[in-house]
Amino acid sequence: MYRLPLFSSLVIVLLGLVLVASIKDDPLSQVDFRTDTITIVEDDVPVELVVDLSASSALTATVDYITVGDTAVAGQDYLSATGTLTFTPGAMFQIIPLRLLEDTSREESEDFQVVLKDAQNATLGSRSVLTITITDDGDLYQMFLPMVIKRWPPIPYAPYLDPINNPDGYGGYWVTWQELPTQLAESYVLEEAKNRAFTDGVRQVCELAGFSCIVEGRVAGSYYYRVKGHNQWGESEWSNVESTNVFAPGVPYLAGIDNADHDRDYTVSWSTSPRAQAYILEEDDNSSFSSPNLRYSGSGLSLSISGQPYGTYHYRVAATGPTGQSSWSNVQSVTVPAPPPGVVVLSSNAFVPYSGSSSLYIVGEVLNNTGSNVRFVKIYGTLRNGSGNVVGSDYTYSDISILSPQMTSPFMLIFSDVQPWSTYELNVVWSTTSEYPRVLEVLNRTSYFDSLDAFHVVGEVRNQFTSTREYVEAYVTMYDSAGKVIGVGSTYTNPEHIAPGQTASFDVDCYFWKYKPSRSKVASYLLQVVDD
Repeated sequence: MYRLPLFSSLVIVLLGLVLVASIKDDPLSQVDFRTDTITIVEDDVPVELVVDLSASSALTATVDYITVGDTAVAGQDYLSATGTLTFTPGAMFQIIPLRLLEDTSREESEDFQVVLKDAQNATLGSRSVLTITITDDGDLYQMFLPMVIKRWPPIPYAPYLDPINNPDGYGGYWVTWQELPTQLAESYVLEEAKNRAFTDGVRQVCELAGFSCIVEGRVAGSYYYRVKGHNQWGESEWSNVESTNVFAPGVPYLAGIDNADHDRDYTVSWSTSPRAQAYILEEDDNSSFSSPNLRYSGSGLSLSISGQPYGTYHYRVAATGPTGQSSWSNVQSVTVPAPPPGVVVLSSNAFVPYSGSSSLYIVGEVLNNTGSNVRFVKIYGTLRNGSGNVVGSDYTYSDISILSPQMTSPFMLIFSDVQPWSTYELNVVWSTTSEYPRVLEVLNRTSYFDSLDAFHVVGEVRNQFTSTREYVEAYVTMYDSAGKVIGVGSTYTNPEHIAPGQTASFDVDCYFWKYKPSRSKVASYLLQVVDD
């Protein structure tokens, strides 16, 4: 009877356990077979046995092997074999070549062993002895099968899962595997778990015919994987287990906060973090952050804070990204000291109103930091050259005549025919008064730049007092992004005299011959409508 074999040689994949090997303190890799018993149909055919090293090693490992007869007889049922397998650094498996012999007599199943021994730079695993059972193939002839294959039924071999390459700890990575010595599986199922025993968080990640699967969207944590093959005959055993770690974004570093001038404006900045897409900045009045306020959320690395109320502030920052949120950074603190008692200049700016002008304008803002109403607030300005000598002196009054406690007023000081100067100083004097300012109710307002780039604030006020208010004036103080005064303007309402309950309109602008900030510099403004 003619018999067509499907394979000319038999390859048996025997995968080992996965342990970690190291040159010094880590345990040595194990070397063994994938199973301790196999059954093979008698035939004159070569057989290849795969012996695995459980983990890649930086050392060269060796192991000896020998065949030992039992009921099977060397030279009659198989050829005896001895030798040494050498695993060079990085090698994970080696092949033991054997040959079975076929005889013409009918006989019972016979056994012999292949024994691994004398391992160097490795240890013998629990399956270091493989028993091979040889069965007579006479029955197969009687069944008149058209072909005989050496793995019957041809269920898939247990796949070998490759180490997962994800050194940066991102939440997306590839998981790959092999089926050795040949592919019998029609498809593979990849499972994921949160522990090596696959008892927590088990889920199927992929089912596909290929040898790789991309995993995406994982948050910080440890993930374990195993794979098995399927075909019409059944399914393989699970592969070895491989794992990878996904890390949260790195913790950013919060830089020290510079507020050496002790004003109300400063910048909070921090470092970049790996795996970060955005950052969140929290502020609190205590370092334990018992009641934090979210001050910033975005992809930037700094936040400029202006006009901060007086007090001490604490900050911390965290990075966020697809893998989660980092721990909070170090804490940095800054103090905005209250101004000294009296009427003080909060901020000021000096400029030449237009190119070629010999005048110098100083605009600014004063604060009544006393417990009384004040009037006749007089601001003295002194200009000094690079040698510290006085080259100019003048004064002006605050635009708003009467200031109640904690009330501010803009001012403008103009020097004509200015000599070359380097620095300026401002000093304030005032008088107390029992009078108080009448601040009118603003019903509506809006701001815009005109065609000459002059800044306008227009709106409407109402006299909520019981008597007529005369010479009512609207005052505008403009600030840059740091909260510093960069321009002032004022105008009388229309009409100037407003009866009780009546309304009036206003349009405050900064003419082009005054200091005209560019559109990009005006970040905010303060509107005050007062009859004082």
